[in-house]
Amino acid sequence: MGNPHAYLDYLKDEKMIQAAESVRRVDEAGYLYYMESEWDYSQIPEKFMPIFDTGCSTFFRKNLEGEPVMYRNYDYRHYYHGDRSTELTACGLVVKSANPKAKYRSIGVADAFWLDRYKQEIVGGSLDDGKTDISAVVLAPYVCMDGMNEAGLTVSIMALGVDSDWNEIAYEEGCELLKSNKKNNFEFDEAGVIPSRKEKRSEIGSVAVNHADKKAWTCSMKLPKQNNAGRPTIMHTMLMRAMLDRCANVDEAVELTMMHNIVSAIPGSDFHLLIGDAQGKSVVIEFVGDETKVINTDYCTNYFLSYDDGYRDKDRRYEVLGMGLERFYDGIREDYATTLLSLVKQDPTNGYDRSKTLTTSIYHTQQKTLRVFAMGDFTKPYDFSL
Repeated sequence: MGNPHAYLDYLKDEKMIQAAESVRRVDEAGYLYYMESEWDYSQIPEKFMPIFDTGCSTFFRKNLEGEPVMYRNYDYRHYYHGDRSTELTACGLVVKSANPKAKYRSIGVADAFWLDRYKQEIVGGSLDDGKTDISAVVLAPYVCMDGMNEAGLTVSIMALGVDSDWNEIAYEEGCELLKSNKKNNFEFDEAGVIPSRKEKRSEIGSVAVNHADKKAWTCSMKLPKQNNAGRPTIMHTMLMRAMLDRCANVDEAVELTMMHNIVSAIPGSDFHLLIGDAQGKSVVIEFVGDETKVINTDYCTNYFLSYDDGYRDKDRRYEVLGMGLERFYDGIREDYATTLLSLVKQDPTNGYDRSKTLTTSIYHTQQKTLRVFAMGDFTKPYDFSL
């Protein structure tokens, strides 16, 4: 594997170097890779902290043999180097983790794009192109979007909506920003219309302009963060990694969660987690202010379950999952479950979806196997074993 990994020259950690050099391509297009990580990632090197500062559908149901299985679509929109005029891309990375300080080994699917979200150079085909610096892949255990450990605990993380704060600016400034701003922007020609706090497409830095009223706004979003006294603060994906490393079942994962305050990685992002175990128990954990909510359920998408967050609108993925699972309440064949995932996969070319299903994961909690599909193509499975 010939890609440069310059940061590793400073760290001199043999296991870390081995992790980076274990990366290999799985599919032809370069949307899916595989790596093995055996270094002690419990202490993140300071050199990597600037890199690390960084929509979906999932359900958990027994198969006809009585084995609990986690099914998950990971949806997002990534572009080559952030250029929205290019085609959508993905860089999924199957990570087999064996931290010497962890209680359990695990396997999961990381979105390697988030390891370089500023330069956005880790895209499809980049991890073996011979030129992209892949040093950051050693931190892939911390950006797994779903995973399973050898005890059969599975965890899946889903994004949630965060309200926008629209700050008024001069109309002329807004019009100028429309010409150069590469964010999702909004224009109105009807008097009295203002940008919505619940607009799903808005992001930090978005611009809204009402030409009829000659008004303009820029978008900002808050950083969701808990502040319970006496608890250490960690990010959602770090909590997920701790669960996979330390917890054997749902009860242990909930107990671990209650010991921490959770903070989002960046302003404008929030998440909840679906957790299942080899005994068939599953819950969704949500963070509402300083409260941690535990909901007994086995499916969710990108909306809060503990209250109506106002973001569901016309999206019916949650209802589709519910109706499909209601029919197979006592067990579902894997091919039916995969079909159900295909019904809720996202594709922006269908006229409504704003995301793309980048990877689909199926975890067998007792067989300890993982099946992955890339870019919403359910005709080409890739199989791994823990």
